[in-house]
Amino acid sequence: MLVDADDELDIELRSPAEVAARSIALACLIRRLSIESLAQDRNDEALAGEAFDLRAWLQTERLWSSLETSETAFLDRPLGEVSDDEMASIAWQAEGLASLGWALGVADLSPVGELGSVESVLTRVPSPWDSAAPWIADARLRSEPEIARERDRAELIEWRVGVESPRRLATDQERADYDRAIAEVAREAASAGLVDATTGDSLITGAPAANLDSEALERLAALAEERLRALNWLCGFGESWDSVPLDV
Repeated sequence: MLVDADDELDIELRSPAEVAARSIALACLIRRLSIESLAQDRNDEALAGEAFDLRAWLQTERLWSSLETSETAFLDRPLGEVSDDEMASIAWQAEGLASLGWALGVADLSPVGELGSVESVLTRVPSPWDSAAPWIADARLRSEPEIARERDRAELIEWRVGVESPRRLATDQERADYDRAIAEVAREAASAGLVDATTGDSLITGAPAANLDSEALERLAALAEERLRALNWLCGFGESWDSVPLDV
């Protein structure tokens, strides 16, 4: 991957209303995930009622039809019957919600690997039984250049995290080739104004990817992928949320 300031993608931002509706959908998934977690310790009628309210509210607000099939299946699942793998898959989408919340101007964008802005987004997104229509109608997006810049930055981070595992398995010569490529991309990213440093493994804030243990690298990879997926969707790539390509 090389950074080229002259290589512009054909971005067509989704409408503010569409982004707001998608944010509500993701917030409902995260809220159901929280209910599901509580149900592991206590499965009572109050929790079942909260899960029911999420579905009924989305239907009342005419947002149910905008959800992906996988999302309606998750929300329709009886309380306590969601697998650990399904819960983990939904949990990562908190990063997508945080990214869209940033685009809507309701939260700051945290460094990849941190989920500090998710709670602030959840407090701003309508929940049962708020009227969602006014919030959707009032939604506004950040400027296209600002969103495009963060999409490019997310792509850089996702690429850097993605090459770390094969880099660690490479021979000494191959690893040296990886290191040269990483340093070159970092220099080009700095030239394009996407990162501050100009040399070395500087694409990720905090500890360089090469210094992360396997668990931290896996977590960062998952979060980087979800942020890029959300920003690619926001920029108009892919037919639906579930079909957004990472490589554009």
